[in-house]
Amino acid sequence: MLGIALKPYAGLTTQLLHQGAFSETTDFGLDFPSQSFTKVTTLIGARAQFSFQFAGFTVVPQGNLAWSHALHDGSLFTHAALYDSPFLIEAADRGSTSTSNWK
Repeated sequence: MLGIALKPYAGLTTQLLHQGAFSETTDFGLDFPSQSFTKVTTLIGARAQFSFQFAGFTVVPQGNLAWSHALHDGSLFTHAALYDSPFLIEAADRGSTSTSNWK
């Protein structure tokens, strides 16, 4: 017997990242202050699965397809200082909409 199921789903995820302060004790004196980043992502998609019998076992392959949208301003900057001169390090931009999640 063949059983097919298609289930819609929606989700909301929150990711929090805390980076502790760091200071080098070398002559370079690289410093990173303590920082925190937050990202909220919405998700909407569908899960599909079907089942069938094979050699006396029930086999259930599954698949997911989702669209996600990040609800953040896109500014993921890390503050740092080298030789007491501050500068910013910008994270690569993945965009706010994708078919996979930032992890």
